[in-house]
Amino acid sequence: ACRTGTLWETRNLPPFAARAAQILYADRGDVTVPDIDWPAWTADRPLAQSRIRAGHPIATVFGEGADSDTAFKQSEDRLQSLADLIYSSDIRDLKETIHARA
Repeated sequence: ACRTGTLWETRNLPPFAARAAQILYADRGDVTVPDIDWPAWTADRPLAQSRIRAGHPIATVFGEGADSDTAFKQSEDRLQSLADLIYSSDIRDLKETIHARA
């Protein structure tokens, strides 16, 4: 900053006034992480076939919005969507495995 005469660099960030982050926990029981296309609004994603024990964190989910309430609501909706995706995919994988063994 002293050499360039500026105290910060201009960054191109999305035009959201508020952001929220929440952690998805394995609150529906143990889960084997399916091989899914992870949404861009997630982070801290485990590898496919990782076994997550009940109550442990699975991933981080982000939301954005014009204000904190909107950002939080979006993160809540995304949290639910991701949980549904992970648990429904895990059940499908389990059924396919059982069917393949029969």
